[in-house]
Amino acid sequence: MQANMTKFDSLKTRNIFAQCAAGIVAGFLNLLFCSAAIELKLPLFMDTLFTVTASCFGWACGIIAAVASHIIGFLSNGYSFPKDIPNLLYFFCSLTIVAGVRIVLFRKPLNDGRANPFNMLFLSIVFAFIISLEGGLFYVMLVQSNRVSANIIGNRAVSSLIYTFVTKNIPMLVASPLASIPVNLVDKTLAVFGGYGIFALLKKTLFQQKSRSENLAENSAAHDMMDEQKKKGGG
Repeated sequence: MQANMTKFDSLKTRNIFAQCAAGIVAGFLNLLFCSAAIELKLPLFMDTLFTVTASCFGWACGIIAAVASHIIGFLSNGYSFPKDIPNLLYFFCSLTIVAGVRIVLFRKPLNDGRANPFNMLFLSIVFAFIISLEGGLFYVMLVQSNRVSANIIGNRAVSSLIYTFVTKNIPMLVASPLASIPVNLVDKTLAVFGGYGIFALLKKTLFQQKSRSENLAENSAAHDMMDEQKKKGGG
């Protein structure tokens, strides 16, 4: 009994370490894809694709991916502690992604991680509106606190829409979330379907490797038993 508990604790610890490592890698990949979208002038954020993938593996993996994404982005943009900490407000948008994936796609016995296109589409739309609201409010807060310029935002399509709305006398508090919705509808749909697709592919690959390793171990054990029996029979 004690041996089984020790083995379980060991596997649990290894799982946590694996989720931590995967989360950090996902954070780097988020930054890489986000930077690529900016360089290619794509009208997308592309900063939560691997947060979705990481969240599919577990709460810890998803949260670590979110933390890593924002800390790495914070440092790479030349921000400094504690002066520029308000710029980390967008971290809460990533937490929304983690919570949504875990609750909608992996809540037992509702789905348990099985791909359901309708749930995934529903989640994409919910993300688009909630994150547009969150991100828009954070942007207004940062502008009003002089943390960012009113004409600086991480996406040109959103920035131009905000400018258009403001010139039509729509308040910034309304213009900022509203301008983000069209981009987020596309961006979050790609993030949910693409992120889950990457998870499914990785899961399949890891399962095949695990099965292959288990088969090799079983065959090796069988050969050892046969050799032992031959030795006994010969003796």
